[in-house]
Amino acid sequence: MSVFGHLKELRKRLLLALLGISVGAVGGWLLFDPIMDYITGPLLDMEDASTVINFPTIGGGLDLKMRVALWAGVLISSPWWIYQLGAFIMPGLKRREKIYTVAFGAVGVVLFAAGAASGVMMIPRAVEILQSFVPSEAFSFLQADTYVDFYLRLVLLFGVSFLLPEILVVLNFLGVLSSKAMLKGWRWAVLIAFTFAAIANPLPSPWPMIMQAMVLICLYLLAVLISWIRERYKLYGRRLRPAKKQAGAMETARTPAWQSNSPNQSLIMGVIILAGGTAKRLGGASKPDVLVGGQRLLDRAITEVAAAAPGAQIVVVAPDNVTVPPGVIRVLEDPPLGGPLAGVSAGFAALRALPGYSPESFMAVLTCDAPLAPRLYPALQAAAAAPAADGGQLVGGAIPVLDTGEDQKAQYLHGVYRAAALEQLLAGDVRDTSVRSVFGQLRLATVPDPDHLGMDIDTWDDAANFEQRLENR
Repeated sequence: MSVFGHLKELRKRLLLALLGISVGAVGGWLLFDPIMDYITGPLLDMEDASTVINFPTIGGGLDLKMRVALWAGVLISSPWWIYQLGAFIMPGLKRREKIYTVAFGAVGVVLFAAGAASGVMMIPRAVEILQSFVPSEAFSFLQADTYVDFYLRLVLLFGVSFLLPEILVVLNFLGVLSSKAMLKGWRWAVLIAFTFAAIANPLPSPWPMIMQAMVLICLYLLAVLISWIRERYKLYGRRLRPAKKQAGAMETARTPAWQSNSPNQSLIMGVIILAGGTAKRLGGASKPDVLVGGQRLLDRAITEVAAAAPGAQIVVVAPDNVTVPPGVIRVLEDPPLGGPLAGVSAGFAALRALPGYSPESFMAVLTCDAPLAPRLYPALQAAAAAPAADGGQLVGGAIPVLDTGEDQKAQYLHGVYRAAALEQLLAGDVRDTSVRSVFGQLRLATVPDPDHLGMDIDTWDDAANFEQRLENR
């Protein structure tokens, strides 16, 4: 469908939604009296009531009736306009996304209804306590519109508060928040829950505030549990935990494939995957945890490395909040956020400490936001090992070159290098140093990347394009 076609469809859905709300508002107009009786009931049912509902202007009654009718219309017609919203969005979603959308929508309705119901149950008691502070011989003149706004806003506030845990789960499904990061911030969650309960709760007694805060904390912990189960399921399936290896398998794993004498094995001894950084263009999201095609970027990168360089030891440069699969070494430059070269240096130090390290072996570098780049490793290894045109040896290594249409972009952080060359380059302090200025000192072979396997995922649009690319393969 063209852009204009989408706009016409959007206009159609909006008009239908507004029509439904208008019809619902007519019903709200007819139900105004029972609605107002229910809302004002807590005031009028009090013993020794000295409260008067006041309409300060001549049109105050009409204005209030229209306002209540509109609110009621939005609620009564909510299934209709929610359907219109879904009918506009659903055709552009995949089958799994449709299931997730319906599931989250249904759970959201239940949570909002539960929160709103708790607000409705609390308001009569709140009104009774607050009005008890009016002196016995005085009268309380309440403006009708102010009281109704107080009532409706309090109900909405309680309803929205119950949606916050679902928002956390949605962020986890989108790869923005991990369960570990959520749990790490439990102190903030408790503080926010009690602060919100203190502001939203109109009762002077502390117990309703504490009860509401505890409910929010329980919902928060439930969101962490659901996110944790989902993450473990994606990593280990129904087991939720890594399978225990047998003794024989453990012994076999101690001898990396790159140490064998088989000519068919890859010459790449180790791969350094950079999975840190601030990811500003992703809104500060943890880039290795971003889900693309149902898999984390880091997990996809590790899978591609294992296929391209069997037996190579993988070192991930990442902070503690990033989950790393078993068998993968995790390191981090000290202090953190020293730039990509500092990360490469920390990863290379870990590889040099492994048994059997040789300066003649090959090392590969990869950023987790380009998980398909390892498919270039065989060509890069061959180019790095081949003699140069002048008969000399390309002792530095080889890098892919990406044609962006405007220029040729050298992908230094996706290259294959000789360990001896990295020893020389990383001997000094490389924190906050330009990648090009350091790797540009080497004599490197280049391998074209016509399929854009080394294209980085730096924005959410890049992630969407990458996912579409996976589907079209």
